[in-house]
Amino acid sequence: MNSSRTFDFYLLRSPSFPTQVLEQINNNRSFIELADFIIEFFNNPIALNALFFSSIEVYEQFVNLKNDISFQNEKLLLTLYKYICRMSSRPTPFGLFSGISYGQITVEKTSLVLSSEIRPSIRYDEEFILKLSEQLSLLPDIRSNIKFVINNTIAIKNNTITYIEFIDEEYNRHFQWRRIQLNPLLENILAYCKSGIEYKNIIAHLENFGINTEKAKIFVDELIAIKLLISELEPVVTKEDTSQILFKLNEISVDTKYFPFLNSISKTLDLEFNIQTTEYLSKSRNKIERYVHSSMKNIYQVDSKLSTLTNQIEESLINEIAKEIDEISLLNKTKLPDDLKSFISSFKSRYEDREIRLIDALDPEIGIGYGIPNNEIEQSCPLLEGIVNQKPNPKVENFDTYIHDILENKFNYHCASIPSIEITSNDLKMLTKDSEKNEKKYPIGFSVIGNLLSEKNTTIDKNNFRFNLIKVGGVSGLPLLTRFSHLDKRLKSKQYEIASHEEELASNRILAEIVFLPNRRAGNILTRPSFYQYEIPIITHGTVEEDHVIKLEDLFVKIRNGQVILTSHKLKKEIIPRLSSAHNFAYGMVIYRFLCDLQLQSNNLNVYWDWGNQSNKKLLPRVTYKHLILARATWNIKQQKFPGKDEIDIEDAINTLKKNYNLPDRVLLIEGDNELFIDLTNSFGRAIFLKEISKKDISVCEYIYDNFQSALKNKNGDYFNNEIVIPFKGNINSEQLPLLLPQNSITQRQFPLGSEWVYIKIYLSERIADHILEYSIQNLVMELKKKNLISKWFFIRYNDPNPHLRIRFHLYTGDNLALADTLLLINTHVGPLLTQDKVSKIQYDTYERELERYGASNIENCENIFYLHSELILHLLPVIKSDLGNEMRWLIAMKVVNEILSVFDFDLSEKINFVERERDRFIEEFKKYKNLKISMDKNYREKQRIIQDFFYPNKDSATEIHALLLDHQNLINKFYLQCKYRIGSKRQQSAMIASIIHMFLNRIFSFRQREQEMVVYHFLLKFLITESKKNL
Repeated sequence: MNSSRTFDFYLLRSPSFPTQVLEQINNNRSFIELADFIIEFFNNPIALNALFFSSIEVYEQFVNLKNDISFQNEKLLLTLYKYICRMSSRPTPFGLFSGISYGQITVEKTSLVLSSEIRPSIRYDEEFILKLSEQLSLLPDIRSNIKFVINNTIAIKNNTITYIEFIDEEYNRHFQWRRIQLNPLLENILAYCKSGIEYKNIIAHLENFGINTEKAKIFVDELIAIKLLISELEPVVTKEDTSQILFKLNEISVDTKYFPFLNSISKTLDLEFNIQTTEYLSKSRNKIERYVHSSMKNIYQVDSKLSTLTNQIEESLINEIAKEIDEISLLNKTKLPDDLKSFISSFKSRYEDREIRLIDALDPEIGIGYGIPNNEIEQSCPLLEGIVNQKPNPKVENFDTYIHDILENKFNYHCASIPSIEITSNDLKMLTKDSEKNEKKYPIGFSVIGNLLSEKNTTIDKNNFRFNLIKVGGVSGLPLLTRFSHLDKRLKSKQYEIASHEEELASNRILAEIVFLPNRRAGNILTRPSFYQYEIPIITHGTVEEDHVIKLEDLFVKIRNGQVILTSHKLKKEIIPRLSSAHNFAYGMVIYRFLCDLQLQSNNLNVYWDWGNQSNKKLLPRVTYKHLILARATWNIKQQKFPGKDEIDIEDAINTLKKNYNLPDRVLLIEGDNELFIDLTNSFGRAIFLKEISKKDISVCEYIYDNFQSALKNKNGDYFNNEIVIPFKGNINSEQLPLLLPQNSITQRQFPLGSEWVYIKIYLSERIADHILEYSIQNLVMELKKKNLISKWFFIRYNDPNPHLRIRFHLYTGDNLALADTLLLINTHVGPLLTQDKVSKIQYDTYERELERYGASNIENCENIFYLHSELILHLLPVIKSDLGNEMRWLIAMKVVNEILSVFDFDLSEKINFVERERDRFIEEFKKYKNLKISMDKNYREKQRIIQDFFYPNKDSATEIHALLLDHQNLINKFYLQCKYRIGSKRQQSAMIASIIHMFLNRIFSFRQREQEMVVYHFLLKFLITESKKNL
């Protein structure tokens, strides 16, 4: 494979102020000196404007107090101190704090020199535009002229509309699957609005059917409210900027009283940036807030272009970086997303080689869904809040052993300077020798980010440089660039060049941009031009020509050679989705998340130095490879409390820490992707550091510019920190992924079809199982009983690995006529669910009695218990569908478990022992979840009152559920007692009881039954312990 190549440009990122500012502010030791410096610093118009755009609250506090700052304002000063450190140390673009500049790769010598000019680009904040358009859309004069189009996630099958609805909250957007019944009028409206129709014309269309105006408006408003119809003002992220929505609002409101206001704010940002800018925009902000009757955190967004005198890096230096990147690409840690792996397995198991419409496949009820839903309607599970959201890390023993050996052999823990080790090509081979894929593979494009450095007081060239790697990865060269396309025409042109190159490499496959707004706050990051020829819009509309819009209803999915193949039936080609934005999509809506994950199937790159199980060591050295810095020196510091409050105590505490950890004076505090500069010789720096370490364990890394010189400076010779973003070219060799097939179990002690037991498996989504039980199975059981065909029945929920219901029917007689009648009724009640896609498969199987588990003498008693438990669930389902249903499930579960123990004559201490033993068994099983007991205790404290009220209801609070449970208890007790008398010891009884309880909890909980069983035992244990204390 050929080595990766770069384009002829890069993106320079830099803070707005030089590193000398860091020196100046941190050389001020006293509070008064710091306050004076901060006040003087923000007299600089650029700094003051930067403050205005970063936080209007802090800006207003400073303007109001800058002439009277005292010790009472220490919190404000600390915030301002952080801001100054941020805008003089961190290159990541943010408002006026830091900006970007287009750079060229040339044959000339490397030279990066800033001029003194910063060119801000001010736009309205996307969230503000969204809120403004929502409010104005409610006004009759404006709504009348707005076009509405159908939600493009709609799928219609069996007279049911399935689509994804979204609900806007103040700062977020929640997505959920919704189903409504199709009727002729609704079908007509959806067809009428397919291409977008003005509201007033939709009303007129309904009036043609004889519907009066008022009822027509109510009907259409409801379709808009439930998001079946989408406004043309819904944000589209593949557009140049927010002005398009404002222009559309202007156009719509031209004959209304709102036009002057909209026209004025459309012109507000047509200004030259100068010292009066913030004053003007502040007044404009106040006017806007009065008009929209809302106080907005952000109304404006700003991006900064940094002017340069020279901005070029010599080609030979870039080639050296590319060569070394190619060599360390063996460290690629990418893997297929777990959700995508599961999807492949589930799809293959259910659909085999069939091709399925994407929307149907992702539908969690009629399809297989995708991953663990986040913002969609996820089955509410109050018991598991804060418990089951962590994933264990895989263990790679050989890798960890070699990393340990590297540390032991190469690193001197007692060195006086910044600790460092040098990695060789042989080390790289040893680290990756056990990797399944240690050959060099690239996607069609990727990006590299790093700090370009040289030794102190030297001139940078291809032989004298260091490149501190921040990130190597992705599947395209675009995502880290597109947010800034509006700042520079040259940059924008190069982004089209990247897209064109990637489309060429994709050959006969189509690269299609994903167009979607996942939440209200993401618009500023996601807004960019449409660089690819095709788009896949989700909910919103596209910006390319109609024949280049790939509709969701046109996308079909299949599995070939262990890979997901997405195709357009209209275009008759494979589609490769692309998100040309650096948005974290991991928690997005299901269709968005699936399409974004799918792009990672083609050789996604993620190269970084991994410390493995050594990552928590007290000190990790800097790691270098040739010119590359793979990892900075890092210190992991345990949480510590410091009783002292005065400056001397704090200084002593810091000095002790520095000695214990061999810390340098200046470090970067790491918090996720954020890094905060900390000077431990400065009182504010020390205060920030001690505040953080008193709350939690922290990690800090070396401030790399203390040991190296930045390649970027201004015309005065002042140095600026830098980040260089280099887009790379790759290839399109797709990886082949192993297919995960379900394992079949072997059954024994059979009751085959034709005997006294009929056993069916109904494969379906966990989400729809309760609905099928409540209606289809309930009706089936009632008719079987009415015709005296069965004496009992029971069900359990199961995964093998796909979710299904296992239902056993015991026939009164085993003759063929009874069997035939039973099978006919099963087919009548359950068969239609297949054609409705509510059920994926119905399978008859052999019933195996678990004689070892329940005992030969007790199996019929247990089957009767299972029967009555199943009947109870059917009776409870209609009652617990209310808002409190999922709370009610676990309350019922706790009460039933407690009653079972009571029937078996367990006294309070025996109950506590039994419940604690079972609880501990599950805790061991789920020990991968962090802080398990702490989380469960917290949940219990929050629910303690409702538990008490449910266990001891007064006559006014007793519910229908209490009556159902009492009737059930009277019916089932005799079977419990028969089990009890046929088992001698309490120990044997305990095993039987645990199995009976386990099966009941399996029936009452619709998903994650084992985790919920654990929490039921934990809650019951806490409750019983409280009860025991009452008797003291």
